[in-house]
Amino acid sequence: MSRLLLRHRENGLLHGLISLVREIPEANGIRLLEEGLMTADDGYWDGRFDFGKGYPGLSKWLIGQTRAAEIAINILLPFVYGLGEGNGDAELREKALVLFNSYPAAETNNVVRHMMAQFGMRGSQVNSARRQQGLLHLYKKRCTQGRCRECGLAEKRFNNQ
Repeated sequence: MSRLLLRHRENGLLHGLISLVREIPEANGIRLLEEGLMTADDGYWDGRFDFGKGYPGLSKWLIGQTRAAEIAINILLPFVYGLGEGNGDAELREKALVLFNSYPAAETNNVVRHMMAQFGMRGSQVNSARRQQGLLHLYKKRCTQGRCRECGLAEKRFNNQ
């Protein structure tokens, strides 16, 4: 995070990240967005987990492609969308939405796999980050709250029992 702060020290992190989203062409948007969030090691952390403690063979990336994608999907694009919505900046809002909607599925985690099993879904049906986020949202707002019968996706399941 400190590397991102340093990179955007002149105009500020918020302005820098909003500009990153705003200026990205939609054609290569995902790759360029991730590259704008990635930070490499300058040498000190190469082979270290902690201050002064060596561990050879670590990645040169402090924020690599996978983590950059997670930041974009979970934080940056939803925030920029909300900012555009709140400020009446339809162009910024739409840009964030287009980038978010074009994100492919990330690596599935236990919660996504659980939700797919609950609804009898195949991996090919959860083929985007947007759909994964939808399952995570349902899990957090319905499943963990004991509100299964309020979920439209589960309606069919309960009617068959």
